Amino acid sequence: MTDPVQELLDHFQQSDARSWVTRTGRRSISSAQADPLRRDLLTTRLKLSLPGPPDNLWQATDLMGKIEIDSDADLRLLHSPAGPEVSLGLSMGFEQMLARAMELNLERRLAEMDLGEACERGDLRAFANVIFDQIGVERQWELCHGLEPKFGAEWDEHFCLISALIEGDDLRFELPIAGSATRVEVRIPKGLTLRLGLTARGWASLKRMLGGTKARHIAGAMARIAASSGEMAAGSAVPRPLAEAAFTSGESVLFSTFTRLAPSQAEMSMLAGNLSASLARDAGLPGVNPGGEAPFAQAYVHAIYFGSRLESAAGSVRMARRGHRRAESDSARYGQYVIRAVLQKLFNGGRTVAVRTNGVPLSANETARIGERLAKAMASSAKAD
Repeated sequence: MTDPVQELLDHFQQSDARSWVTRTGRRSISSAQADPLRRDLLTTRLKLSLPGPPDNLWQATDLMGKIEIDSDADLRLLHSPAGPEVSLGLSMGFEQMLARAMELNLERRLAEMDLGEACERGDLRAFANVIFDQIGVERQWELCHGLEPKFGAEWDEHFCLISALIEGDDLRFELPIAGSATRVEVRIPKGLTLRLGLTARGWASLKRMLGGTKARHIAGAMARIAASSGEMAAGSAVPRPLAEAAFTSGESVLFSTFTRLAPSQAEMSMLAGNLSASLARDAGLPGVNPGGEAPFAQAYVHAIYFGSRLESAAGSVRMARRGHRRAESDSARYGQYVIRAVLQKLFNGGRTVAVRTNGVPLSANETARIGERLAKAMASSAKAD
């Protein structure tokens, strides 16, 4: 692609560098002269996707990103002198300038960012705002001059799901001209889009910092928004059950594999094959806690489906608490909806438990039956050992 800044310099090479230029067909010369922001102005079409081939992606340790511009851009020379200094200068180039800034800013580490609350709530707007602020787009590029970006999420081949649209009449930055004191101001009325994401190492860092449940919650929020309109709703927080469900279905299966926040098929098979025996050992069966499988299993299933402690569990309160703790541990490791799928396959004839829009079951009767069948399987496993 021809460098649009060089096009502007070529334009001045063919004319008096001190003359005023107007946009063809849009403004009169007298109008251009009256407005100092329109002096030496040239409008050119910018359609860029940066970085270009072969990678099409800037990738740092924890963060990765790209820039998309598809807009008319207004270019004007600042402090433009007459003579060969302008006509012989060479542009530093959009690609180089934006690349240097992007590569520098993306080196920010997640450990330096306060992402805990946003991840816990599944609030993608808050999550994106923290990253956007920390990589210093406004501070270092002087790019958006106080404009609020419009955040969303869209599917992307590199899993740069977070999109930040920056737009407005005040969107501008300056490019230096190599070997000259002259600079070129670039104004982009329709804006540009930054696409951001976490690298596989970044997701591992987030999981290490905050735990699997919170990391999976924000990842599921991204997946859910990307699978819908791609825009943020008025309430930007996505409830955890909905995030978990989004993270284990559709296109997000590849995303969950990339982030390594969901178990592989091999891990799923191992979980299903060993669940009863593993829970029996955790419950202290056989011998140590005879009869403890019932309160343990009911508390475990209730926590997986309702996310709360089963206060009225029959039998040992101590065993019910142990079952609840094990459910929390398994949910953090695998995800609630993964455990639900295993329980339904093994103890509900493969039928999915009907739930409300917030992910809570319509009735506790079906989950109670799953708990009963799980308890019997735990007892059988204990006898077999």
